[in-house]
Amino acid sequence: MNEIQRKALCALCSRYKVEFDEEHYKPAFDLPAGYVAGWVGGPAQKLYVGCSPTGEISS
Repeated sequence: MNEIQRKALCALCSRYKVEFDEEHYKPAFDLPAGYVAGWVGGPAQKLYVGCSPTGEISS
């Protein structure tokens, strides 16, 4: 995870009022190289997102 992704995901977690934990986001086999994906707020949550190397987030 790069710094741009870290900032974007941290901001998203803040908006959802959940703690940001970098361990919740990993490279995904079904996304392009450089992307990370994971559960906002951890695996018990309901919002799964991907984040591009330039900080664009999609669910």
